[in-house]
Amino acid sequence: YTGSSQSAGIATNALYTITGDTSATNAGSYSATVSLNNTSNYEWDNGTTGNLTLNWSISKADYDMSGVTWNYSSAFTYDGNQKTVTLSGLPTGVTVSGYTNNANTNAGSYEASVTGFTYDQTNYNAPSFGTTLNWTINKAQVTRPTVTNTNLTYTGSSQSAGIATNALYTITGDTSATDAGSYSATVSLNNTSNYEWDNGTTGNLTLNWSISKAQVTRPTVTNTNLTYTGSSQSAGIATNALYTITGDTSAT
Repeated sequence: YTGSSQSAGIATNALYTITGDTSATNAGSYSATVSLNNTSNYEWDNGTTGNLTLNWSISKADYDMSGVTWNYSSAFTYDGNQKTVTLSGLPTGVTVSGYTNNANTNAGSYEASVTGFTYDQTNYNAPSFGTTLNWTINKAQVTRPTVTNTNLTYTGSSQSAGIATNALYTITGDTSATDAGSYSATVSLNNTSNYEWDNGTTGNLTLNWSISKAQVTRPTVTNTNLTYTGSSQSAGIATNALYTITGDTSAT
């Protein structure tokens, strides 16, 4: 089969008549009949005079599948949208009638294959493409949060560890506190099937942070050279709401 009309190549002659199929375009089996015009005076070269039946055929052609490839060069990354791999470079007249495992949304590894083709079955042999494709959707990576407020000192007010929030993970535990001390927060990915941390792991993160104690200036005796005067005299120790002074702070 070539797509053009082809002749059986039966020689013509004024002594006989050819009927039936002498040329055709499509692949198939054909038959021509050759009859002597004057059997009274002519016979075939084998001594007979009966009609001749000449069978001939046009074979089906093969599609050139040498340029057919999967349209996949590197792994996809999960983004919530369906990813699809298909064949490219198919010859004219051939389309894929079905695939298996050639489309998915979730991260994972898949093996795609072709289940069949639509083509001109009259004139072509069935196209063949037996190459399967192993393809991948990688997990999307999420930046690991950290404690950004690393030098907290007690102020009497609530203070935050400064851990960035994100819809892709959940933070539990201590994210803010008032009192000095050591604290811990846990960060968990909400969907470990399709997301991973930026270091390739999916486990929970433990973020430790702290609030340091505030420092208080130590008071001293400022009146260090007192001499008896007969009146009460103070040691000159500064007062502060942060500490309590007991004992002798003045004397006569």
